[in-house]
Amino acid sequence: MSSSIKTQGLTVTALLAVALPSSFAFVPSSIQSAPGATSIVTSTSSAASVLSSFRSPSAAAAALEGHTARRTASITTLFASSASYIPAEADESCDVLVLGSGPAARAVAALLSSPTCPDGSPHGLDVLMADANFDRAWPPNYGVWEDEWEAINDLYESFGRTLGDRKCIDRRWGVTDCYFGGSFNIPTTERFRVDRPYCRIDKDALREVLTLDGKDDSGYRVIRANHISRATSTNLYSPSGTLTHDTDGSTIALQAKDGKQTTVRTRLIVDCTGHESDLVLKDGRASSQPPGFQIAYGALVTVDESSSPDKSQIGPYDKEAMTLFDYRTDHFKEGSDDERNAEQAPTFMYAMPLKDNRIFFEETSLVARPAISFQEC
Repeated sequence: MSSSIKTQGLTVTALLAVALPSSFAFVPSSIQSAPGATSIVTSTSSAASVLSSFRSPSAAAAALEGHTARRTASITTLFASSASYIPAEADESCDVLVLGSGPAARAVAALLSSPTCPDGSPHGLDVLMADANFDRAWPPNYGVWEDEWEAINDLYESFGRTLGDRKCIDRRWGVTDCYFGGSFNIPTTERFRVDRPYCRIDKDALREVLTLDGKDDSGYRVIRANHISRATSTNLYSPSGTLTHDTDGSTIALQAKDGKQTTVRTRLIVDCTGHESDLVLKDGRASSQPPGFQIAYGALVTVDESSSPDKSQIGPYDKEAMTLFDYRTDHFKEGSDDERNAEQAPTFMYAMPLKDNRIFFEETSLVARPAISFQEC
């Protein structure tokens, strides 16, 4: 699905349809609350909520008023509040520092650096993306409902960005199948079909269209380095001095693979490095259950169809349908430990028939506490 946040003409739309990881937004209090008290706003819902902290009309209006030539001035009107914003020791400065370079990071960077808003107002921030592994391929498999992809594509185009329309669609299925047999007395052969097209994303094509570094002046900048900070308490990080927040922004140390360090001064940090971020701490003030975990693994396989009686199927799966859920356990021996384990910690498989006799399988434990192992899954 897609999500957008609009405040006085400032709109941010994030690509959520390809299972983007959560993001954390660090916003100085001079933007989102009363002056004088430094605070950190964390956003874990999606990449879309990066600018949700701009709550007041005046703050949102400042984002657009008098904004010019972001490449000629590091401090834009969105963040300019004092002459002391950039300390002398900073090697780089930017409006927004995005940590990580996966789909969430590149979606955030692409939209925040876009030169225009959907209403035609000037936009565009100086965005710096930091990841020592920026050039690494994306390993996950991504899928999306077709209608959601089309809506997301339209929203990106309203920002002057493009996802290449159908360029990023690797395969389309007109229907989606689900199997829940074995539970609640549902026969294992019973199929639940959803008449809603589903698509597999070409992750390499998506990575290409969201890579905007150096293409023109409307893209984002990239530094191949990672942050080295770890939160030890509220607004305290180790090693000391590697990340500091104040009412005007944040200063953070980044380190490349060769050990070279770069100090960056920014008004907003968006952490897209993954769910186990080192920059935030779990709230330990109240007791709660341990977290639940999701795991998944997949395999792209080629099936020998030389003796197949029906080449419109791959095993039990229709080649013209995406199987979203297969929770069946009838392949286990009745009464076996494997069957009991599967009932206690259910997993499901989805199957994406690709071209000819190629198919992508993925087994998923949607949630388990504690996490089950890949061997069990």
